[in-house]
Amino acid sequence: MKKWFFCLLLLQVSLINSQKLQFNIANDTINNKLLITSVNDEVLETIVIKEDKFEVTSLNLESGYYLLKKNDNPVVLYLKKDDDLTISYDASNFYKSIIFTGKGSDRNSYLLSKQTDLLDSKGRLTHFYKKKFYSGSEQDYVKRLDAYYKDRFGSLFSSRLGKDFENEEMKDLQYAYSLDLLKFADAKKKYDFLDSVTPSRSLTEPLTYIHFDNQQLYDKYPSYKALSILKWKKDIEKEESYLMMEDIFGGIRNKNLQQAVLESLYESLSKEDLQQSKKYYKLIKNNASTLTLLSKAKAKYDVIRQVEAEKNLSNFKYTDTDGLSVQLSEYTGKYIVVNVWSTICKNCSKDFEKIAKYKDKYKDYNIEFVSIALDKKDKFDTWLSILKENNIEENQLFFDGSKSKFINAYDVKSIPSFLLISLKGEVINDEKTRSSLKKTMKVLDGIINAL
Repeated sequence: MKKWFFCLLLLQVSLINSQKLQFNIANDTINNKLLITSVNDEVLETIVIKEDKFEVTSLNLESGYYLLKKNDNPVVLYLKKDDDLTISYDASNFYKSIIFTGKGSDRNSYLLSKQTDLLDSKGRLTHFYKKKFYSGSEQDYVKRLDAYYKDRFGSLFSSRLGKDFENEEMKDLQYAYSLDLLKFADAKKKYDFLDSVTPSRSLTEPLTYIHFDNQQLYDKYPSYKALSILKWKKDIEKEESYLMMEDIFGGIRNKNLQQAVLESLYESLSKEDLQQSKKYYKLIKNNASTLTLLSKAKAKYDVIRQVEAEKNLSNFKYTDTDGLSVQLSEYTGKYIVVNVWSTICKNCSKDFEKIAKYKDKYKDYNIEFVSIALDKKDKFDTWLSILKENNIEENQLFFDGSKSKFINAYDVKSIPSFLLISLKGEVINDEKTRSSLKKTMKVLDGIINAL
């Protein structure tokens, strides 16, 4: 009798605390997946869509913030043990169509309204409010921001969403406010304001009281997570040296935060800033913990690198031994073996004989051997004299443009240096081979043998 009563009591408790999500879905594809993750992106539940209406009752999540993810589109939720929440959406207009009903809907509708403030005209989630929110001076922005958060806090406390949720959301809003302060300059840049400014010390002062590497806060509050990612990313962005970037990145103790910062840098890979993208990709390549991030970063960077390579072939102009202007783009469609040297390098001329032997070996292949002298303009006659002494003229080029731009474009570390450029203009030999013609040719042999 006692055993039966105890089992009945357990059943009643489980019914009281049962956690259920129901879904009403339109225009989605069967077998697509929805994910429920923790704030730190740990997957807690994978939901496979089998029909337009279904429910999930296997959840047993503690009260707190979670993310519902459809593809790369996250929705912030706050779930409680006894929630019976229905989530409806139209996949063709995801964020604008989401509706919450049932037990737990009020607090989740409140959270959704925070995200809808960040939707663009096409219903896509962005990092910023509408353009007019950032117009005017820094002081105008702070007034606007203060008014916005005053309304947010007013909505929170007037909606009777539960004391525990109010307490947690109040903290999250404080981090969200700091996040908006940090995003001010980025927003000015995004919307192409002519009065783009460097934030004043008074604007960013509240950030000095926040520790940006707190594991517990990162795992718990969505806005703290976004704030800490952006702060670390900005600290990395402002460094010109890759070694300094690596040093700052290594200072992040939270491994989940490290990977999130790399994801954020992946989003910033851009053909508009080729040199910075090169450093970001290197940081990702050396530190990514998942093949997913590594492969998508490589695919994106390969596109950027191709754009850079094609630009480099035509960006730089050289002078040949007849005084005529030449560009490497004239060799497009061939593998180009480039010998970068200088007239002030005493040993560089010793490579000419080796290059001549390789030219003869590969004369039947689609390969050009080009030597480029990096020298000041007044060394042109000296250059011609050295070439005559060595009885060489073919594909000998003189570069008297910006040395720093050339060095950065082709990542030249020393003189002499050897570059292997692909059919499309990409530098494809590893930097470790560049001081040796023999090693560079081994890379070329591997390519030819694979054809």
